[in-house]
Amino acid sequence: MIGFAQWGNTYGESLVYEDVKRVIECTDGSITVIGKKQYPNPAPGIEARYFWVLKLNSQGDTLWSNEYGIPNSYNNLADAVHTDDGGYMLAGTQNYGGGGTQDYNVIIIKIDSIGSQQWIKDIGRRDSTSNQNLDESAYAVDQTSDGGYVIIGHAWNAITSFNTLLIRTNSVGDTLFTKYILGTAGGNSQPFDVQETSDFGYVIIEEGYMGGSCALIKTDVWGNELWRQSHSSIKQVYETSDNGFILLGDGSIIKTDNLGNQIWQQTLSFTTWGGSFNLTSEGGSIIAGKKNSTPHISKRDSLGNEQWSYSFGDPTLEDLMCDVIESANGEYIAAGRIS
Repeated sequence: MIGFAQWGNTYGESLVYEDVKRVIECTDGSITVIGKKQYPNPAPGIEARYFWVLKLNSQGDTLWSNEYGIPNSYNNLADAVHTDDGGYMLAGTQNYGGGGTQDYNVIIIKIDSIGSQQWIKDIGRRDSTSNQNLDESAYAVDQTSDGGYVIIGHAWNAITSFNTLLIRTNSVGDTLFTKYILGTAGGNSQPFDVQETSDFGYVIIEEGYMGGSCALIKTDVWGNELWRQSHSSIKQVYETSDNGFILLGDGSIIKTDNLGNQIWQQTLSFTTWGGSFNLTSEGGSIIAGKKNSTPHISKRDSLGNEQWSYSFGDPTLEDLMCDVIESANGEYIAAGRIS
């Protein structure tokens, strides 16, 4: 299906900043858009930011819209996943100081298929040596094969500086274990993505903090590092049917073998910073991003060759396509933000 728009709607409130992270199609054909909302600051130094879930019917009409998090506080959504029970896991960062202090905790919120909050877990800890708050932020989440969750983020304090943080929980958000993973060459690191792999371990993407080389890291089921491979500017990963990996970078798409060694790389003619990609049913991929200041999607075959591409919107507005998926009928659903 070539990417010509059949319908398009805008959503949100005036004077409120809305951003999109994930778009999900449900088994009944309805669509769930997950992102974040930021209201005008209620007081100096206080940010009113919330996780946001928007439910649409198959034609894009709004069914319901909910916000989640501590009121008048900094609740910054990083990622979300559609869970096996038809609900959603939302992962992000919470700051009781409203974003004005360094006291960040990983927060995960489980909601059901109609948006009712089932539970919320604040995974915040203190360093046993320094007794300082471990400022911990979430970046990505995946549901594991046993119904639990794996969360990737980073942790900071005056002792450890920045390190990649891997948290494994059970199905109700109780922490099973936590691992700290040093950056490339032992330096500070910042993660971008995590996925459970077919051997029940995990694959992680991290970057040297404040720039630097990126690494694809494979761990076992307990988060112990097995290997790492350096790649240029990678942000997102999926395991492929041959147990290799396909990686999205800002300006390229890369295929590796099961040990992370590059097999091929294709250059993109648009930026994917702030965008994402998903795999398609025939073994290719669909990528969301921005080209010439307009939202853009690109369909790729199993070797990364472009099959078609499509841009939307007004090039004077600096809009962005944030996520795109293949729908059950072989069409595509894309969601983004406008200025």
